Amino acid sequence: MTNKIRPGEDLLIVDDLMPLLMDDDGASIQGAGTLHYTLGGAVLTELALLGRVETDDSGIVNGPKVFPVGNGPLPDPLLQSAFNTVSEKTQRVQPLLLALGGGLWRVVRDRLVDRGLLRREDRRTLGVFRSTRWPAADEQHEAQLRARVSVGCSRTARHPTPAPPRIEGAR
Repeated sequence: MTNKIRPGEDLLIVDDLMPLLMDDDGASIQGAGTLHYTLGGAVLTELALLGRVETDDSGIVNGPKVFPVGNGPLPDPLLQSAFNTVSEKTQRVQPLLLALGGGLWRVVRDRLVDRGLLRREDRRTLGVFRSTRWPAADEQHEAQLRARVSVGCSRTARHPTPAPPRIEGAR
C-alpha cells in the first residue's frame, strides 16, 4: 500500500534531494560515487537545523568534531537513527558523513516509493538481463522542487556573495 504525501506534509531534506539526483528515466543517480557524502550531509544538516548537533572549532583535516545535543525522540526514524550514530562516538564531519550516508540511498529510495514519489519498474532486456528503474511517480512534486531550486539560484545570482578580499602578491 502506498502512502501518498499530502500537501503540506513535511519531507526531510534528504527526501527532497534524492529525486533531484535521480536521472529522469530513474535508471541512475547523479554523483553516485559520492552519494554517501551528499545524503549524509543532508541528514546532518537536518539534525543541525533541529538543534540536535553542534561542532567545535577543531581540525582542518576531516572537518570539525560533531557532538550530539539534547535528548528525546526525533520526529522521523531516519533522523533518530542518524542521531544515534552521532551519539555513539565523537567523530569529525568527514567520517561521520560516511557513517550516516553509507547505503542511505536505498533507505531514502524505499521511503520515496512508500510515499508515492518514486515507483519501482522491473524489466528484462533481451529476456535475460534484469534491471530496475526508479522513475518519478509524482512528477509534479519533482517539478515543484526544481522550481524552488531555480528560484533560490536566481536569488543568489541577483545577490551574489562578495568575493573574498584579494591578498597582495597572491596569485
